[in-house]
Amino acid sequence: MNIQNPDSSHGGALYCLNCRRINITESSFEKILSREGGAIYIVENEVNKKSTDKIGKYQIVRSLFRYCKALQTGGAIFLDNP
Repeated sequence: MNIQNPDSSHGGALYCLNCRRINITESSFEKILSREGGAIYIVENEVNKKSTDKIGKYQIVRSLFRYCKALQTGGAIFLDNP
């Protein structure tokens, strides 16, 4: 995957708002650019924080992040937990 989108403000490949679960397995994210969270940007909200499913909520397994860049914060992955 090669996404060059400097206009992307949050997560060049994945922007997850109000997600209950993310499972990324055996994936490759390469040369992805965004303002925040180069490849992935996840936003926690109050409903998700109260979820009883705390284990394995966000899983990234056997995956590669190479040359992902955020112009401000969060190199490859940024988790916003206000």
